[in-house]
Amino acid sequence: MVADLSPGLADSPPSAGAEPRQLLAERREGAAEFPQDKCVCELFETQVERTPNADALVYIKGEVSYRELDNQAIRVALHLRSLDLGQ
Repeated sequence: MVADLSPGLADSPPSAGAEPRQLLAERREGAAEFPQDKCVCELFETQVERTPNADALVYIKGEVSYRELDNQAIRVALHLRSLDLGQ
């Protein structure tokens, strides 16, 4: 869903005297545009359909594909619904 693998704002060293808003503005310059009429869930589902076996998460212990992440999210959602916590 996100192709930019550059370091995040938290990974960037603070600039001397830089204001937080300035730092955010600098990071947003290369930000991708996303459809405003779709929620992140819909965008994620589209990505699962397009590239189910592609890495969605990469971390020290390994990788998780979009399909695996989607399946895990569904399991968590079903478990939460089974708890009948109300709305």
